[in-house]
Amino acid sequence: MPSLWPIIPAEQWCLVDLKALAEANISPGLKQVAIDCAAAWPYRPAQQSIQRLIGVSISHQQIRQLCLQEAAKVEAQERANFQQVYEPALAETVEVLVEEQARPKNHHRLSPQNGFSWALMGLWSMPRPRIV
Repeated sequence: MPSLWPIIPAEQWCLVDLKALAEANISPGLKQVAIDCAAAWPYRPAQQSIQRLIGVSISHQQIRQLCLQEAAKVEAQERANFQQVYEPALAETVEVLVEEQARPKNHHRLSPQNGFSWALMGLWSMPRPRIV
């Protein structure tokens, strides 16, 4: 790899190569086991549990990287799901608000033209009986 030296510093291409190699050696099943174990325990105890239970050696850093990658995928999916639900709901809410604003508001008020209000007014104006 000397030809990469002037372009990429040695510490960077070494890390990139090691990450790629580590990811290439992890089966989808082991990846899922590692993520599930890391969900239950911190990375080092998860590493020890995997070694003890299934006899596979995986570093706690590999487990951490797998979890970070999975978290990024889950976050992207959740954002997409949110946008699918949020945008139509927002559009519907705005539509309802616009419809409500356009409707005239009918307030029921007592007015002389209302026969019932005249009847009430007549009752109010009747003289009260006197008790002697």
